[in-house]
Amino acid sequence: MHSEKLKFEMRTEWLRERIGEASVKRSELEQRVKALERKVQRVEGALARIVKEFELTDLLGLFKQTDPLSFAKDDLDKQIINLLLEKRVMTASEIAMALGQNRHKIGKRLKRIEKESKQAGEHWLEFNPEDKDGHFRAWWVLIEQKK
Repeated sequence: MHSEKLKFEMRTEWLRERIGEASVKRSELEQRVKALERKVQRVEGALARIVKEFELTDLLGLFKQTDPLSFAKDDLDKQIINLLLEKRVMTASEIAMALGQNRHKIGKRLKRIEKESKQAGEHWLEFNPEDKDGHFRAWWVLIEQKK
């Protein structure tokens, strides 16, 4: 019986040592995780400062996929957007002639589409009232065409 008690005490002591080692390892791991979390927070803060300082917000927006057709309210909007995506630059009058519509109606729709896309952070359409590359008062598509 004495030997059984001794064995039991030895096993108990061995288990206590293993639990102690495990808790030490766990606390070491917890410390490492906390240190990594602090480093990540510092990196995120530095990145936010860099983005703000160098005004990279617009650049970062270029990496997300833009779907111009998501700004279409109806079939006419889809026709306007598809025509612009195909031609890349057109005036409201050119679009109106191509679609058999009134240029004022087309102009209002283009302004709405441009405004909504900017508000959504997906600036893909731009009106240039000045002469640019031989186009005067034209609408420009700013994204690459999907293949």
